[in-house]
Amino acid sequence: MKSKPIVRLMFLIAFVVIAVQHLFLRDMTFTWILLALIPIPFIQNMFFTWVSRSRQGGDPDHHRYAAWGSNGVWAIAQAFVAANIYVPVMYLMSDDAPDEQYRILKMLLSILIYSIATTEGSVFMMKIRLGWIKLPKFLSFLEETGKKQVGKR
Repeated sequence: MKSKPIVRLMFLIAFVVIAVQHLFLRDMTFTWILLALIPIPFIQNMFFTWVSRSRQGGDPDHHRYAAWGSNGVWAIAQAFVAANIYVPVMYLMSDDAPDEQYRILKMLLSILIYSIATTEGSVFMMKIRLGWIKLPKFLSFLEETGKKQVGKR
């Protein structure tokens, strides 16, 4: 199945936001953080969709694999979310916060990139699970067949 224009548009927006912020803020560390905020949340929500759908199926072992992946990637993603969203919010409410210009802008950009990546990761895995995206044979375990299908017992 070909990628829909909206998917390409969402990732184009993410990369444009990263490029523009790099030109204006000139913060290479933050640029790398935003770049990491594309694949990690994307994969996080792929696993989240897998675990959510597998929970409704009839194969507990298949659900176990999905849960391992979902929880593992979630823990990694939370490190990025904590450092780039929670900590700046905490500093905004604190009197002894280090004075950093553009803190709110960086927080909002992090939220934007995270939202784009998680949404598209979830939709992508949903298409895989439904068989709309054909996978190589070694990844066929991701497709919903037999007891793995939602509602099957």
